[in-house]
Amino acid sequence: MQAKSRRHPAQKQSSPPLKASSPLPPQRAFVVQFQHEADPEQGQWSGRIEHVHSGQATHFHSLAELSTFIGHVLREVGVRSGDDSDDSGVPH
Repeated sequence: MQAKSRRHPAQKQSSPPLKASSPLPPQRAFVVQFQHEADPEQGQWSGRIEHVHSGQATHFHSLAELSTFIGHVLREVGVRSGDDSDDSGVPH
């Protein structure tokens, strides 16, 4: 005799709420897609990155190219929003 499994309504698992002091503005959001053969653990970075807010996108073949694109876009966003600070966390 098989035991019947009881299904409970799906419960949403969510991450802890963000602190009000740490907003995540959409102007600083990116989508990164890795190519099938990419293996970041082995230092093989390749894919495509797109800035969500502006639609700027590029292909990258190394971590350096990826971080350069992010830094460039974040500097542009900072200038356009009037924020002169560069808190992108990307080494220059």
